[in-house]
Amino acid sequence: DEIDKEAATGSSSRKADLPPFLHSPLPVSLASTKQHLSAQIKTQRHADWTKSKRYAHLKTIDPSLPSRKFVKLTTTLTRA
Repeated sequence: DEIDKEAATGSSSRKADLPPFLHSPLPVSLASTKQHLSAQIKTQRHADWTKSKRYAHLKTIDPSLPSRKFVKLTTTLTRA
């Protein structure tokens, strides 16, 4: 019961008491890394869009632009 209370309060085992494979920190989750990167890109893309010359005009027409669907549709288009 006493050990459970210690574990719940945040104290952990000494490194010497743990098996060798638990001495190093846990690996970073790939899914978590992708999610974090995606959120950063989304935030940066929104910031870039709001600084765009076209933003002021288009927000009066449709404030939701550019929607994810619009971006997905126009990604493969060429400029020519």
